[in-house]
Amino acid sequence: ISFIIELSRTIDVINRLAQNDKVAFIARLFKKEFIDTDEYNIDQYEEYLHRLDYLSLKEINILIDLYLYSQKNGKEYHAEWYEFKQLAATRYNVTEDEIASVFAGLTRTGFCRESNMIFPSNKEIENPIYVTEYFKKFAEMILEL
Repeated sequence: ISFIIELSRTIDVINRLAQNDKVAFIARLFKKEFIDTDEYNIDQYEEYLHRLDYLSLKEINILIDLYLYSQKNGKEYHAEWYEFKQLAATRYNVTEDEIASVFAGLTRTGFCRESNMIFPSNKEIENPIYVTEYFKKFAEMILEL
C-alpha cells in the first residue's frame, strides 16, 4: 500500500513540473527508495520528494555544484565558499551577490547552512555557506555517483 501511495504522489509531482529535467532526479529517488531496497523510509522519501517539487532546477543544480566542488577540493568552508561563489556566478551568469542570495533562501531547506564564521572581506561581510549531511544523503539518492 505504501508503495502505491508514494507512486501516486510521485506521479502527481511529475505532472506539475514545468521542466522535465527534474524527472530524472525523481526517478532515481523513487528507484533507490522503493526498488533498490527491502525497507522503505517513507518519511525521508516524502521530505526529499517535497524538496524536489519545491526547489527550482537552478537551486538544485547550484546545491549540487557546491557539494561536488567541496568534495573535489576538500578546502576549508570559507575558502571553498568564496571560490565557489565566483565560479557559480560565472556559470549561471549572475552576480556573486545573487548567488549569496539564492543560498540565503536555500538555508530554509536544511540542505545548506551558514558556517557562523565571519572572515575579513573587501565586500559585504557574510558567513560562508556549506552543504549539510542532510543534503549529502539527498545527493546520494538523486545523483549517479
